[in-house]
Amino acid sequence: MNNTYTIHVLGNNEPNLLVRIALVCNRRRVHIKNLNVAEFINKKQYSYTMIVETTSIWAEHIAKQLEKQIDVHSVNYFAHVPMTVNRSAQAASTYFE
Repeated sequence: MNNTYTIHVLGNNEPNLLVRIALVCNRRRVHIKNLNVAEFINKKQYSYTMIVETTSIWAEHIAKQLEKQIDVHSVNYFAHVPMTVNRSAQAASTYFE
């Protein structure tokens, strides 16, 4: 079953690194829902954050493949936990205000 995962990559500011990150997902037919690139501590390191929809096994495989890339310092991945709202508790809190 597919879940949503956030994969965070910390790497050097290399133009080809972004292409290599996208290719790792493309080769495994994993859809990237969101991709964000931001300058990290200094102009030499960048933070690449992507949200993908895949299984837990494939998220782990992608993280391991990204760790093998040149100019990558660290890779972390996290599963998104769906938020549930208890409607009765929410209604009760508005009722007593």
